Amino acid sequence: MQGTRVWWALHCGANLEAKGYTNLVYRTHAELDLINQGATDAFFKSERPDYVFLAAAKVGGIYANSAYPAEFIYENLALQVNLIHACYVNRVKRLLFLGSSCIFPRDAPQPMKEEYLLTGPLEVTNRSYAIAKIAGIEMCWSYNRQHGTKFLSVMPTNLYGPGDNYHPENSHVVPALIRKFHEAKLRGDKSVTVWGSGNPRREFLYSEDMAEACVFLMNLRDDKYDRLWGCDAVMMVKCEPPLINSGVGEDITVRELAEMVRDVVGFEGAIEFDATKPDGTPRKLLDVGRLRELGWRPATPLRQGLRLAYEQMIRSSGPGNLNDAISGNSGYNVGPRAVQKHLNLSTADPNRVGTIPRVKIQSARTQLIAYHQTGTGSPLLTYPPVRILGAKFFRASTKRSDPVFRTWAPALSAPPYALFRIRCVSRGD
Repeated sequence: MQGTRVWWALHCGANLEAKGYTNLVYRTHAELDLINQGATDAFFKSERPDYVFLAAAKVGGIYANSAYPAEFIYENLALQVNLIHACYVNRVKRLLFLGSSCIFPRDAPQPMKEEYLLTGPLEVTNRSYAIAKIAGIEMCWSYNRQHGTKFLSVMPTNLYGPGDNYHPENSHVVPALIRKFHEAKLRGDKSVTVWGSGNPRREFLYSEDMAEACVFLMNLRDDKYDRLWGCDAVMMVKCEPPLINSGVGEDITVRELAEMVRDVVGFEGAIEFDATKPDGTPRKLLDVGRLRELGWRPATPLRQGLRLAYEQMIRSSGPGNLNDAISGNSGYNVGPRAVQKHLNLSTADPNRVGTIPRVKIQSARTQLIAYHQTGTGSPLLTYPPVRILGAKFFRASTKRSDPVFRTWAPALSAPPYALFRIRCVSRGD
């Protein structure tokens, strides 16, 4: 990839600069909405990337997948269709499409080999997301067969690490546990409750290791890479989709994971498991033999990765460094006063503060704030999921049934509330 134009379609990105890559293109969700076909096409025509890493997706844990199945299937299908087709039209040399281990059947033999795709029923709690990812694999495969493209699908196991989403309801298991134990430690709680029985087994890969695996695969020589992007099921007896697993090759129970996170965070209380909540798939362990044969292995042990993730969360959400928390990387709540203090804003500055009747909204880098209708200026919720700058008032909602209200403010009990979505343009607006 050296000397070519590379686009990493992942909103937190990877540090490719440190590896000597200079012709890089990054876009945040605020800058480029991949669900918008026109915007996606315009981006490709303007930037003309040679290599594309498609890691952008609508993701979440069991709760989010169960609560928002329509959003999960629609948003993932839409962005995949737009981007994969744009890669073909604009003659991208190689595309690396990231999926998920949930594409495999719920009761697939363990460890799960690439060939187990579509051999049994899926886990019901994340079926919408899984079907969207399977459609992405089939789309890559179809374009390879018909148009001779070189689109490869990589199925990572459960990822965690810097820039994770720590939303209390919509995050994956590792960031959810880190936040639970961290907040319990701060409050001095005697116990923490974890969803499910604690018996399911899961595999976890540090996100920086996953980024390394992606770069490794994209840099394979043609003779090795070409063997990965599948054969025609119609013409050949053996069906091989353009698919390769990426993981660590070993798993632990959720109970063991919770105990490890408790130790890393330093919480001294007990762990209780709520067996009335769903467990999900009993076991998800990937067979990583193909990737290891090519010469790649992860470098970060689980305990070390958890410690690094926790330290990064503390740095990004602490009062001395709010950048990531404000931009949404940490998923932590950041009120207008904290934003104002961090950016040294003045409430008297009309360019920095937007006023809505009886409610003041700090522009700063906050996307969404929910206030009491009385407009006391005391935020109930601040959850900015994307990096944004500057702000303008977008919309308000006082109805509990409003889709925007349900999506962004599930923790609020009942109206009367006004929900304000802040669409950001630049820090100086």
